[in-house]
Amino acid sequence: MTSRRKLLRFDEVREMLGCSRSHVYDLLAEGRIKAHNPSGVPGKRGTKILAESVDSYLSSGEIAQEEWSK
Repeated sequence: MTSRRKLLRFDEVREMLGCSRSHVYDLLAEGRIKAHNPSGVPGKRGTKILAESVDSYLSSGEIAQEEWSK
């Protein structure tokens, strides 16, 4: 597991995946990772990413599109 905490901040997920903030939004929109959003507004302060979904994404072997360009 990536963290003992169940919820992660956007910047933590971005650093873990080595991708941009917009790519994290794309992953959320595609349903590859999941978020807890108490306000219901995407990107609004308080939105947290579920650590379990990041673990699943990482274990799937997918690489962020941005990594292919390096």
